[in-house]
Amino acid sequence: MIFMNILATLYACRNKAKHSSLSTITRRLMHSASFNCHYIPWKITAYDRCLLSPKAQEQIRSMSSQCDSKDKKDNENQCEQQNLQLLKLTAETDPILHSPIEEMRLEDIRSPETKQIVANMIYSIRAKQLERANAPFTKAAGMAANQWGINKRIFLFCPKGNDGEAKVVFNPTYKPISPNQVSTDPTKTKSEDQFTNLYREACFSVPQAYGIVERYTNIAISYVDINGVQHTDEQLSGWKARVWQHETDHLDGVLYSNRQSGIKYGPNCTEFHRFQTKSEFDESYPK
Repeated sequence: MIFMNILATLYACRNKAKHSSLSTITRRLMHSASFNCHYIPWKITAYDRCLLSPKAQEQIRSMSSQCDSKDKKDNENQCEQQNLQLLKLTAETDPILHSPIEEMRLEDIRSPETKQIVANMIYSIRAKQLERANAPFTKAAGMAANQWGINKRIFLFCPKGNDGEAKVVFNPTYKPISPNQVSTDPTKTKSEDQFTNLYREACFSVPQAYGIVERYTNIAISYVDINGVQHTDEQLSGWKARVWQHETDHLDGVLYSNRQSGIKYGPNCTEFHRFQTKSEFDESYPK
């Protein structure tokens, strides 16, 4: 409907300005203050092709291409204005990944320096930025600050892999809870009645590898949010609980692959598979 309204507006404008071409009008519309590329579904459907001439279709595609360039430039300008920095992942052998990160004080959490670090983290976890940084994956369920070489007890939590929903977590902890302690939830699956469960995990800090890792199925968590508010005794289950444990492990100086080495606390990594190349990993990683 929005697409057809845009077309109707274009043709109405053309009728009022008979000497203006459709491409001229579309350019004027694009550069107007109220124009926003994100609100227009640029894909031309079979129904649209019945209504549009080949020339008009090509002009719409041209608008789409110009919008992509305009959006990219706008995003780059916005990032420059905010002084956002693209963070690069640190190497698997870096000591910062193998040492516990100290708890942050409240004044540190609220400091301008930390706010800038968080902004850089949120920027760097975006799919396009992960690709720019040559990360092993372009989607993340979470990322700890020390994976970027930052000595702060912070992680981003986005278990659905949607970087737009990344939750900023300071000073996270967790403890296992038995299934009968879990709050009643009608959506709870049968597997969530188990104390621990096995599932595969991969990690940005352990490239071209994956493991089968045992984790607590249900956990009680505590953390400080981005506003400096303390949260206690919230509960997570299943995949969300797994992601929380994985990211908290990072801040405790533990990689999932270390859990195969008889780590003294918590569940273990029961299998570990490492590959020579990314293509080998992509072919072997269970879908």
